[in-house]
Amino acid sequence: MAINRQSKSAVLTWIIVDVAFLAIVIVLLGAFLYSGRKSAISQGRTNLVWQVAGWADKVQEFIYQADSAASPFTYDPKELTKPSSDSKRLEFLRGMTDRTSFSHVCLFEGQNYITDELGSSTTPIDILSFSKDGYTKSTVVVSPVIGDNNDVNFTVCVPLEGRYYLAFTTTLSEMDDYFSTFAYSEYYFLAIISNDGKIYGAYSKYTDTDTPFLRTGNLVNVIENNSNKNDYYLFKARFIGRLDGSVAANYNGDERTFAFAPIGEGDLYLAMGLRQDYFERMCANYIDETRKVTLRLGCVIAMFALFVFGTFIFSSIRHKEQGRQLEDKADTDLLTDLNNKLATERKIQEYLDTQLDERGMMFIFDVDNFKKINDTMGHAFGDLMLKTLGKDIRSVFRASDIIGRIGGDEFVIFLKNINDDAEIMQEAKRLTAFFHDFKAGGDYVKYSATASIGVAIYPDDARNFKALYEAADQALYRSKKRGKAQLTFFNEAVFGESIKS
Repeated sequence: MAINRQSKSAVLTWIIVDVAFLAIVIVLLGAFLYSGRKSAISQGRTNLVWQVAGWADKVQEFIYQADSAASPFTYDPKELTKPSSDSKRLEFLRGMTDRTSFSHVCLFEGQNYITDELGSSTTPIDILSFSKDGYTKSTVVVSPVIGDNNDVNFTVCVPLEGRYYLAFTTTLSEMDDYFSTFAYSEYYFLAIISNDGKIYGAYSKYTDTDTPFLRTGNLVNVIENNSNKNDYYLFKARFIGRLDGSVAANYNGDERTFAFAPIGEGDLYLAMGLRQDYFERMCANYIDETRKVTLRLGCVIAMFALFVFGTFIFSSIRHKEQGRQLEDKADTDLLTDLNNKLATERKIQEYLDTQLDERGMMFIFDVDNFKKINDTMGHAFGDLMLKTLGKDIRSVFRASDIIGRIGGDEFVIFLKNINDDAEIMQEAKRLTAFFHDFKAGGDYVKYSATASIGVAIYPDDARNFKALYEAADQALYRSKKRGKAQLTFFNEAVFGESIKS
């Protein structure tokens, strides 16, 4: 009916609105959570960069120490190279080590090693990496420790007069004590690299030795080939400009976030590579805060949605109840309180559409000589008889059966879930017995009405309402032709001839 269609349309509209609302909310919360995660990652990277930049400043302090120690130089370098100056030379070089954090101070003339503070005749550092012409300003040189591939010399060369210079040297492992402890120290490495990405060496204490990144020889190149391009280009722009920065890369299954910071004014950088899972742990606090905010927003929105949904359900139930009442009124025959013609046909067809394998039984009957009753006893009495018939016949059959008035004195009864032929005969006799005893009228006038009845069986005789109705109507016609007041089956070959009512 129109009311039912309107109700369904309203429900569908509300469902579409609710689904759209929830979809928008989910998208917005997802975007907020994603933005919060990006912010947390950005904050985590910033913290890493700050840490590495602080360490790079510590390394720079070693350069300042070397410059400061050598600046008040009071000896003629040539005097220190004379054989007669051994004791003076050793005293001078030992004073240099005492005034700085370097483990060795060596004196060179060009590439010729002279001695160190211990008076050693063998250089503790790789002189092949030094310029033949010496240095005109303080320069940092990083070179492998002789005979030891697990550590790296960090050397600051300070020029003196002529071709002489002092080489202040220490190892990266000896510099570890000057760095503050950072969480997850066993899950990252620190390395010194050149401005073209060449790896000179890694700090022994902060070396994540199983990382394949340190075995590549060039950290920048391997990051370029194993990172998001946009992320890499942003990092490279800062790297070229000797600014600190960060980038993420995944090489041979080793996923890390890197932070870089330049060391002083030279061409060296300090690089950190932290395992990605531990980087995400570090960011977890920031992400948790975002999740908490998202959860709170989600709870508020969910409560609002529940309120709206509850209001809709309550309204829908009331609307549905009102609609059901209106539908019942629209389906009801006003005189007999039975189903009217349209409702009878619809309900029977709905049953036939859903119960394809269940047998059913349709009666069509009309009151014999009803026109004569109206003409002789009046229309009011005729209406009273039909009303009484509708009331009494409901008490004979089940509430689940479909009973309706489809015309002036014509009625339909459809019985559901009929099991066998014996039950069909039993129900047929029940209806004929009803008309044996049926009387209508007031206290002083009682009229015994008879009926002509036609019966068709579903699905034996037909498989839809129209065909079933036509079959029962043919049987009804035979009942009238044979003298009325009897019940006739459409399939008389199975159920025999008429039964008197």
